[in-house]
Amino acid sequence: MVHHRFSSDSHRHFDPVAAYDHDPAPRRLDALWSLAGVVFIAVATTALVGEEWPENLVTASEAAESTAPGAALTPPRLNTVALTADFEAAPLSTDDVRHLQTKLEELGFTPGKIDGIAGGRTLDALNAYRGSRNLAPVTAVDYGTVTGLLD
Repeated sequence: MVHHRFSSDSHRHFDPVAAYDHDPAPRRLDALWSLAGVVFIAVATTALVGEEWPENLVTASEAAESTAPGAALTPPRLNTVALTADFEAAPLSTDDVRHLQTKLEELGFTPGKIDGIAGGRTLDALNAYRGSRNLAPVTAVDYGTVTGLLD
């Protein structure tokens, strides 16, 4: 995410993460969208149960089941990397950024003012820390890039 600073913004800063953390309205919308998703899935599943599947698909499926050994029909393992990808790329909360900035400061990597805002100086300090550990530099401060620092 690119943050542009204008001269009129020098006295104020909008932090969408902090606004989300402190305002219950977005969380109510999250619950509403979650409920809408559940209702949609229930309706779609109900509609698909009564569907007539294409004959060639049914035949191919029955043939695969009859010729496959029993172990081959076990479900695949969960792909935990794919399941956690959204979480790992999620931006840090204001408190987590403050904790990260404090930890970087303790380790000797100056992130600038400890204010809970993941700005350029925090990213520079994080990349300096990652460089000292022979890790590739990153372009964002998120849960996936600060592994080990928030413990």
